Amino acid sequence: MEKIYYNIDYDLNMEKYFDNSPVCFLDIETTGFSRAYDTVYLVGLLIYNNGKYTLKQYFLNSSEKEDCILKTLIEDIENSVHVVTFNGDTFDIPFLNSKYKKYDIKYQIPKNKSIDIYRTIRNNKELLPLKSFKLKSIEKFLGIYREDTISGKDCIDLYYDYLKSNDLEKRKLILKHNYDDLYYLPFVLKMLDIIDDNKIVYLSNKSSNHKNNPKIAIESIDFINDVMKIYCKTTSFKKDSYIDYGNYYNLNWDFKEGTLYMEFQIEKGLLSTEKKCFYINLDNLEYGMNIKDCTSFNIPPNIMLLKVDKRLAMENIKGMIKYTIESKVSI
Repeated sequence: MEKIYYNIDYDLNMEKYFDNSPVCFLDIETTGFSRAYDTVYLVGLLIYNNGKYTLKQYFLNSSEKEDCILKTLIEDIENSVHVVTFNGDTFDIPFLNSKYKKYDIKYQIPKNKSIDIYRTIRNNKELLPLKSFKLKSIEKFLGIYREDTISGKDCIDLYYDYLKSNDLEKRKLILKHNYDDLYYLPFVLKMLDIIDDNKIVYLSNKSSNHKNNPKIAIESIDFINDVMKIYCKTTSFKKDSYIDYGNYYNLNWDFKEGTLYMEFQIEKGLLSTEKKCFYINLDNLEYGMNIKDCTSFNIPPNIMLLKVDKRLAMENIKGMIKYTIESKVSI
């Protein structure tokens, strides 16, 4: 087994996501998807600890058994509070754990260490303007353009060719693919910021910095028949709860607990593009509610879209929450 180490310089704020905890970014390359028959031939780790980054690659460059890699990994993972992956909950970690069991190595990567960026993105796909959730598609969305152009599938053929020919150029391409997967993974954490920001409604007050304003964090949005139900966590206040039942909405805000439930009367429709949608008729709102549709669809001026197919119109929804509360509730 070959061990390759790099010291990496980043200008990143890892403490924002992990406090000061040591973190291990993990990515594996295998000869296929079968945990029973295929081989883990390369494991890459990007270790963050005490402000320093080390990228490690463990590569099977001969017919050695996988247990060489598996045993080497244990110390790195045990020394990390979090194991960060892209689709690792489904692929990387179960694959490695099955191999530990196969070789009777008394170790399993703990589930509570795992942070799967892909799973978080998929769970919030309604908030994101993405057609594909593949890693390279997300990187492109974030403005990341890597040098590596091959896929994990391409690497399999390259690896078998390398074992036969000892062609160092093929080895270089495989290691470069794994290196880039790991090198750019910390930048993909930006998607978590985008998701969080899409869920936050900042209410107005006298503060010049809106980040210090009272805020509402949207936890869930459900469309049930002709009602949009929204559950939020909010800034806590020392005052009585507020309950209001209007013509187009219901509002129940427990200030002390910091929980907000809202319901809006909505309608279903079909856009000229044949896409299904949920919308609110602005003509039904109370006079003085200055709300406009923020989407790019060609719709009548009295219509505000809330959901198109499976994608939420979050700016419109956040606008509904903001204007309803600010016109009704004194904070």
